[in-house]
Amino acid sequence: MNKVTIEEELNNKDQQFFIKSFTKNKSKFNLSKDLLKFVNNIQNRGDRQIIYYVIYKIITENKLTPSITPIPNRGLSFNDNSTGLLAIYHCHLYGDMVLIWYVTKDVNDNLHLEIEYTKHPVKYDNILKNIYKNTDGWNTITNQYFKDYRYNTYLKDHFIQRWFKFIKSL
Repeated sequence: MNKVTIEEELNNKDQQFFIKSFTKNKSKFNLSKDLLKFVNNIQNRGDRQIIYYVIYKIITENKLTPSITPIPNRGLSFNDNSTGLLAIYHCHLYGDMVLIWYVTKDVNDNLHLEIEYTKHPVKYDNILKNIYKNTDGWNTITNQYFKDYRYNTYLKDHFIQRWFKFIKSL
């Protein structure tokens, strides 16, 4: 699991450089003060720097699949074999930490970047299910809220899967 490598010219930039860049840029993805405060409070300085770098790339390139390296073996995006892309992305940080990002959509149709900073799990299923339960989570590929799209993916609740199997068996 290789961590993201920061471009040489941005490697020594401080947090203030990134925050100023975020406010100047006209990205379709908004960043909340809570998100920036959360990143500022991450204890691991190396991880914090990589997270700022990834957010910077998302904002400046104005896309959720920024040009970062190395890309995880199966890509930045999590996939569902039966329905396609889940619109949740990830990269590896120092040690066993992972950065996961996705967007939420508010009532004014504004997109907000959200992140999860967590230990690398054996399986991502539980993390993805929890994200997909976010009522404001937005799948930018299908243009649906996660809560609506979830029922078509493998992330659907176990109860629903059992119910569908029961109905099919009749």
